[in-house]
Amino acid sequence: MQRRASAEINLACIAHRAALWVGVWIGLNYAQVDLREQLLRVMDRKNHWAWPHFAEGRIPLPRLKAHFQQEWDVYIRDFPILDRVSWDEPWVVGAAVLTLFVEGSAREREELGQISAIPSPAELESAVRMHPLVRVHGVPLPAMELVRAHKQVEGGHRRDAWEMVLENAADGGERQVVDALNTALELWLRYRDEVAAACGISRP
Repeated sequence: MQRRASAEINLACIAHRAALWVGVWIGLNYAQVDLREQLLRVMDRKNHWAWPHFAEGRIPLPRLKAHFQQEWDVYIRDFPILDRVSWDEPWVVGAAVLTLFVEGSAREREELGQISAIPSPAELESAVRMHPLVRVHGVPLPAMELVRAHKQVEGGHRRDAWEMVLENAADGGERQVVDALNTALELWLRYRDEVAAACGISRP
């Protein structure tokens, strides 16, 4: 009897840790759990080899012009084009590409495992001060309002995006969603290769 009780306690602890790992996501069925893992594996690979050069200030500022021009083009030119994906059927495929892949990062698994909370003013300012634009390029703190606003809501809206896709894709559309994210990853990696080359970075 004591052994059985101990086993039940161990199982409860395992279930509790699993719930914490997914940010206390309760109620996902098997198909949704499987789809979430497939999509997280794609996001795990959204990590370009040249990114440390940009994030750690290894590139002289004049050579960053191509990088910043591409960032601008993505927001001004490419987002309206990407939005056309959302008009195709099933709609959840376009939603997954835009809300999970474009907005997400290689840290998706880690961030989804944390319980969302609005950062305190001190935590917010610390994060802004550590941003590469401030830390490396000397952008003044008052010019970082967009970053502040984004960090105040990013935890909650990431969770919402994942729940929306999982609830609507795990009904026969799983393969299309996974294939779409894999295609987006392949194209994104090529794009980042070209940006790195334009900034004079050679692949090791």
